[in-house]
Amino acid sequence: MKRLLAILGLRNSAASQTGEAKAVLAQIIEEIVAVRREQNTGWDGVKSLKDSARWRALMEEPREVQVSVALAALAKNKRGMSGGGGWDYWLRRDIPFSIARLILQKKSIKISEEDLVRLVNKATQTDHLEYQFPVSTVLGACERHLAEQAPTKALRRALEAFVRRTETEGHATQAVRKMGIRAKAMLNPNAAGGAASLPSGAFSKKLMQWVGKEPSRVALASHLNEAFDKSKPTKTWLKEGAARTKLVSDLWDQLSIWLESEVPDPSKPDMSLDLLKSLIWLAPPEMAPQIGRFCQVCFKKVPQIGARSIKLGNACLLALEGMGTNFAAVAELSRLLRDIKYASVRDQIAQRLARVAKSAGLDVTELEDRSLPDFGLNQEGYVEVALERYCATLRVTALETKLAWRSSNGKELKSIPKQVRENHPETLKALKSKQKDIENARKATVARLEASWVDSLDWDLEEWRTLFEQHPVRRQITRSLIWQLTCGDATVSGLPSDAGWVGPDGAPVELPEKARVSLWHPLNCDPETVLSWRRNIIQAGLTQPIKQVYREVYVLTEAERQTEVYSNRFAAHILRQHQFKALCDARGWRFNLMGAHFDGHNIPERPLPSLGLKAEYTVEVVEDGQASETGISSHVATDQVSFLDTENNRVPLTEVEPIVFSELMREVDLFVAVSSVANDPAWTDGGPEGRFGRYWHEHAFGDLSQSAQSRKELLEDILPSLAIAQRCSIEGKFLVVRGKLNDYVIHLGSSNIQIRPSNRYLCIVPGRRNSEATRLPFAGDGTFSIILSKAYMLIDDDKIIDKTILAQLSH
Repeated sequence: MKRLLAILGLRNSAASQTGEAKAVLAQIIEEIVAVRREQNTGWDGVKSLKDSARWRALMEEPREVQVSVALAALAKNKRGMSGGGGWDYWLRRDIPFSIARLILQKKSIKISEEDLVRLVNKATQTDHLEYQFPVSTVLGACERHLAEQAPTKALRRALEAFVRRTETEGHATQAVRKMGIRAKAMLNPNAAGGAASLPSGAFSKKLMQWVGKEPSRVALASHLNEAFDKSKPTKTWLKEGAARTKLVSDLWDQLSIWLESEVPDPSKPDMSLDLLKSLIWLAPPEMAPQIGRFCQVCFKKVPQIGARSIKLGNACLLALEGMGTNFAAVAELSRLLRDIKYASVRDQIAQRLARVAKSAGLDVTELEDRSLPDFGLNQEGYVEVALERYCATLRVTALETKLAWRSSNGKELKSIPKQVRENHPETLKALKSKQKDIENARKATVARLEASWVDSLDWDLEEWRTLFEQHPVRRQITRSLIWQLTCGDATVSGLPSDAGWVGPDGAPVELPEKARVSLWHPLNCDPETVLSWRRNIIQAGLTQPIKQVYREVYVLTEAERQTEVYSNRFAAHILRQHQFKALCDARGWRFNLMGAHFDGHNIPERPLPSLGLKAEYTVEVVEDGQASETGISSHVATDQVSFLDTENNRVPLTEVEPIVFSELMREVDLFVAVSSVANDPAWTDGGPEGRFGRYWHEHAFGDLSQSAQSRKELLEDILPSLAIAQRCSIEGKFLVVRGKLNDYVIHLGSSNIQIRPSNRYLCIVPGRRNSEATRLPFAGDGTFSIILSKAYMLIDDDKIIDKTILAQLSH
């Protein structure tokens, strides 16, 4: 009987305590609501709790009382539920959540295991782990409890159920996965190196397989795990990590393998890849090229989803910045600034480069100039590696980076020798990686030089000799381009060579020693000089990596002088939006895809920060036009081109530097030439017979744009030397081809074909037949190659076997 009374007494005591806790909770809530209502202000978390005298008093009471109020708050809590009759409803809903969290997160608070089991079970059963219940606070309380004693069966079962919930959560976020990892670590706290607490995933399995039982690797894995959920490492963590990496001999070879093999999949995220992020932060500067390549993989866009992994990409950028003025790291940041398509990421890279430059006491241009590695190449741009009876030659030219092989007797080989593949896989892998790195550097150098016209870059002659003529990568590019030397009012142009510099007439050029050197632009010369340079380049058999001597020049027209602040030169075109977007990304323009049925309007713009300007090309979606399943319009209609200052005021076109105006108009011309529907005979909403048929005909066979006119001038120069010359001629805007069955005209702008004399349209998918053998004086004009490939095919029209083409010819 005494025992029964004792039990009833305990129950009555517990009930009384719970009732008192509820009363305290209600008093705190009402006091805060009253203050907020009187002050007409919203909820402000902990700051708002201090408005309650009862809360302040509770903080001075025994911990047991505080715990009972916290438990009462969680029993009441309905956070995340919708409904209610006004702002006080939301206040009453959120206050208990904050009360419980603030009390239970105190390290001095002790919670009974029975209460911990109830809390973990409630966390497991809540609908939304991230915001309906203070899960992290409860897990912290469990961790403090289990630091002093082992879990009972009841607590273990509760934690196991919670782990299963986090692992089976549909579309679980990283925060939810981290909760599961914490709970799993509590269930197995003595696992070697904290292996039990590693985030689960495919990469984690690979890491632990590599780690094995090697103590130094186990310690490193544990260290990586400490920062896997961080966005930025601490200095202490980096210092300790650097010491641990020195104890693992093959670490960086293994990291190279992972960086080349891992491809983050945003549709099936692997949270354990964050361990790779931690390792990237510890990588030495000599791994900058591999990190740069992996960064580019991470920021590659997956259709309908976005970047593969923004988190890992940002980790790579942070690591590269942390390498300071290391040549390879700066070169990678510079390359990524031009290669990555996301405008926000490019902004971030620009800021990182600026910080590195500032720390070195340089501006960004100087930093980039000085930071291109030589890759171990000799002055002529190549390096040789002997492997058994073979020799590998890695050579960079103005146009590409090649890896060639020859035998001991000097015979060139078409493929990698079998013995090399079998006996020297690591050396071969290193050679291929270096080839990629050099080619990336070559492309970045070409892109930067082409941008130098807009950025108004020039160099002191002696500085130029060091940076360009004596650098094994830049030297090859330098010798295929024409340079302008300016000293005071005197200006000369020249092409460097081993025998010295020559001018447009082939005569030697005397270099003024105090001259400033810049890349020559045809806008700065009279037409006769430009023509002389064209003849010189063709006779020398050079192919320029930048379209220089045949570069299109755009000068202000009378119509543009009349409109003053905008140009209509490229208005009223219909462009394929996705292709236009891709071109914008590649050329440094900012543009987001627009939809027909949602508010996605934006204006393509090209920032020109060094000039305090930006260029804009106004476009609108085609009304009632085609759209993708996601609502993205297939086509846009174009309007004005204009230049704006930093306050978004339109700048008179006459005040824009002529070369800057010419270069930006050239880019807009490129957008139209490449993405106009006039080049697409299959355009079902337009095409020859569609509602925009008139536009299609006008531009598919209309007047030549400036870029097409430049193409015509080049064809006039090289056609006499081609094998097809006797059966081809140029008439106005067409290349005329005399075939065996018919005569044809190929438009020099769109590359579209008509059959004479009926002018019937002929659709041919672009081919590559024979055009590869034609050496052009510049790289990169795909349309020119298409025109030549069509011409070669049509000359032998009696040998065509393609059924689609034959059906058109037989009509």
